[in-house]
Amino acid sequence: MKPKVKNWLKLIESGELKNKSVRVLHFIITHPHTDLDSMRNSLNLPHQTCSAILSTMMDYGLVKGVGERQKNGLHYSQLMFVENEQERDILAFRREQEKFIQWVHRGIEDYPKHLPPYLLQELHKVLKNKDNIQQIQLF
Repeated sequence: MKPKVKNWLKLIESGELKNKSVRVLHFIITHPHTDLDSMRNSLNLPHQTCSAILSTMMDYGLVKGVGERQKNGLHYSQLMFVENEQERDILAFRREQEKFIQWVHRGIEDYPKHLPPYLLQELHKVLKNKDNIQQIQLF
């Protein structure tokens, strides 16, 4: 478990909820199937702050989407804390792979004039084989 994650969980266990990230994680733990809108309203945090914290939590595999709900015509993911450390590792790994594929795609789309042809060719190969990359298992 990463030191930052260990620290957040320790702070939650001790009841020290001063840090915004800790407050968000505590809210998700204590309100399974919550959503971003409910969370930001309950915690009185800006949307962008909650989104950024939530993204970081998902990067670590601490939080996952488990459904969707609609409010005022907007769709929100229902969120849940991931207790199992092995599942966290898998989710973090998959998220890293997704971000890598997005990064490759942006490079090809946004900077083709700046990339040598051989590199563009290699990046296209990565995208072509992206399904194989994302199926890698940790165990």
